[in-house]
Amino acid sequence: MTTPAEAPERAVVDYYLDPFAPLLAAMVDAEGGPQAFVKALQCSRRDVVTFEHALAVAAKTVRRLYANYSTREDPIVLKPRAGQDAYTGENRPWRLVVTDGFIEYIAKTWAPVGAENDPTNLNVNWPRNVKQRYRVHAGLEGA
Repeated sequence: MTTPAEAPERAVVDYYLDPFAPLLAAMVDAEGGPQAFVKALQCSRRDVVTFEHALAVAAKTVRRLYANYSTREDPIVLKPRAGQDAYTGENRPWRLVVTDGFIEYIAKTWAPVGAENDPTNLNVNWPRNVKQRYRVHAGLEGA
């Protein structure tokens, strides 16, 4: 993340409005870090060789899934952050976040249970792990 001195607009957007950056960070964590993230993508995309390329593929996948998400639940909601606002000092400032339902929806494409490339059935844990790591990266209460 950029510091407020480097790009104040980007930092403020990240803090209050960007629900997807913490999602990508949680997805990387759930795969076991940057190198494991690249390896996970290489199971279906042999052309992915760098972490930045893997992040771009993940971002485009999340964008596509967001555009196709068709349930009654809004995939993005407002929730309070833990602690004080880094900019105004307000307690429990609100931020946009993706819902658990949206993470479960992503899992069906990103880490489907029973996938051929998952012989030990680790994908069954993916939604739970991403939800937990998302709460941490988004700075939500109860993380």
